[in-house]
Amino acid sequence: MKNNVLKCHGPWEVSRRFVFPAMSSAGDSESVRQAMDRLAGVRGAVFNLDWRTVTICYDTTETDYAAILEAADQAGYPPAAGRMAKIKRNWLQNMDLTSRENAGIKVSACCNKPPQGNG
Repeated sequence: MKNNVLKCHGPWEVSRRFVFPAMSSAGDSESVRQAMDRLAGVRGAVFNLDWRTVTICYDTTETDYAAILEAADQAGYPPAAGRMAKIKRNWLQNMDLTSRENAGIKVSACCNKPPQGNG
């Protein structure tokens, strides 16, 4: 990726940064990449081994924050621990679930304009 920038393009795609303290080498990042490649909806990832982070672009209609954390944990890379990390995880998971729910809503006529073609 150019300049380690990851851009999401779809309407329900988001870019999130994950911290995996155990990820410290190129081999570790490759293991995390392979775990992400098995998830539907993951569009790309940029790794920063100095900060032990990975920024992942994914479609919230196909996967979510918790599923990505679970895949990394199963590969041997648990997420950062601590109270603030847990609060952030819960907040971002809630945002992903809200995004998924919003994606399923059909757009209807505005409340002050009747649908066209009905007289």
